[in-house]
Amino acid sequence: MWSLGELAEAERDSLWPAPAKSAFEYIAGFTADGTDHTYNFTSISQTYDSLRVVAYIKEKASNQWRPYVRLNGDTSSYYYVTTMYGDGGGFGSASYSNTVAITMPLTPYNDYPYVYTMDLPGYNSSSIVSPTLSYTGMWNNNGSESPRQIMVGGLWNGTAAITSIRLYDQNSYTLASGSTVALFGKTGD
Repeated sequence: MWSLGELAEAERDSLWPAPAKSAFEYIAGFTADGTDHTYNFTSISQTYDSLRVVAYIKEKASNQWRPYVRLNGDTSSYYYVTTMYGDGGGFGSASYSNTVAITMPLTPYNDYPYVYTMDLPGYNSSSIVSPTLSYTGMWNNNGSESPRQIMVGGLWNGTAAITSIRLYDQNSYTLASGSTVALFGKTGD
């Protein structure tokens, strides 16, 4: 416990520790209006150590949006995906190679809102294959089904620093109005 005099001296002598910095800095984002199925982040600054995409997807009665991700506009079969998933009914895993995007292999439940995150550590390196890690958690508002969790590890076999990220639904299903997609950057640990 500090006395009032000690607090005054610490203030006077600038002895306070630096204020905590947020781990991630907001870069850009979108709020869906129910008409778009593609969201692009372009001209991404190379000043961060890693990136994070966060999407909050509101529920739809049918044709729920399912993210596919392409990096730097690459439409070639240079993506690799390994996934693990589980819910109250069981669990499983799958691997896919030479795909045209990093995918979420399971279609989200209709009427389920969900949160999707994708981390891109070392996105600004031109000397490594770019790894990604995605996580999705979804739940049913009426409680009739168990929550579902999906983890996806992805690789993009490209050696250029990532300057653009495209999220889209391959069936052109749109995001529910009010859903959000945002990009964040992180510097340091």
